[in-house]
This record gives sequence, C-alpha cells and structure tokens, in this order.
Amino acid sequence: MSEKRRDAFFEEFPWLSKYVKLKHRKYIRSIKVSRADKDLLGRTALSEFIDKGEDSYYIFEQLVLLDENGDILKRELPSEDFSIWRPCTWRRHRFIVGRVTEPHTVAECIVSLGSESERIAFIFSVFCNNLVIYKPPKKFNIQTLLEEVEEDKRREAEEEKKKEAEIFDAQKQSIRKEWESLD
Repeated sequence: MSEKRRDAFFEEFPWLSKYVKLKHRKYIRSIKVSRADKDLLGRTALSEFIDKGEDSYYIFEQLVLLDENGDILKRELPSEDFSIWRPCTWRRHRFIVGRVTEPHTVAECIVSLGSESERIAFIFSVFCNNLVIYKPPKKFNIQTLLEEVEEDKRREAEEEKKKEAEIFDAQKQSIRKEWESLD
C-alpha cells in the first residue's frame, strides 16, 4: 500500500490514529472503505490458522462498532481464549482473555447495544494487517440495515411455515386417497 494512500485514509478518518500508532502504519497491508450490508450483519469474526509446526497459531479478526468520533461502542471477541494482534500493537502480541459463549454475528452485537446502536457510524475490522472501515449506505444507518435483516428473517420464517403447511396438506390428501381406495 502506498504511503500517500495510507496517509489519505488517516486524514479522512482521524480516529484511526487512536488504534494504529504512527510508527506502526508501515505494517498495514491495506485499508479500504466498504459499504455495510446485510451480508456483513450476518457474519461473525473471521479467523485464520497459521501452520508453523510447533509455533502454529490463529489470527482472529477484531470487529469494532464505532460512533461518529471513532469511539468504541462494542468490540466483538472470538468464542475462545485467544491472543489477538491488536491494531495499536502491530509488532508485539498482547494477550487478551475473552470468552463469548457462542460466536455472535455483527447484527447480534448491534442488538446487544440496545438504544446505543443508533450511535453506530462505522464498523471497523482488523484482520491480518488489513483494515476495513464499513459505513452504512447513504440515506441509511446501521439500524435501518438491521431492520431489513429482521424483516428478511421474518419473511423467510413465514415462507418456511407456508411450505411446511403445503407439505402437510399434500400428505394428508395422499393418506385420504389411500384410505378411500381401501373401500
């Protein structure tokens, strides 16, 4: 990644400096801005296994929900004890112990914030020296996307119930025909 491009991101999003120290910026492979969408809301934090024999380890994505000023509203941690290479400590590993009973989707993390979720302006992802800043589409906010995801789930559940009812009715008619043919 070119130094000019990287510096342009830090100028556009000054809060990035809270998470990546100036001397560690050279280790960043890429920074990009992407639209937050339904796919993002439905996924959990990524992980990658680095196989180096006895020195093998996992790298975990850190997903951070931020407000307009880049302040942390919630940080989602993987579902096991882990070491994470934090964006502010690129050159040394810092051990953070966290336990989440099951992996949470981005949408579940947003819901867990309650009314605070209305303050989400960015979802910041750090994974393998790659940074992604997710922003909601124009004229939308994260809450609007979340409502769309919930509506899609409700619609899918209704369609599933309708299919089950149709299958049940078909089986019932088949049994009735069999019964009538015995007469």
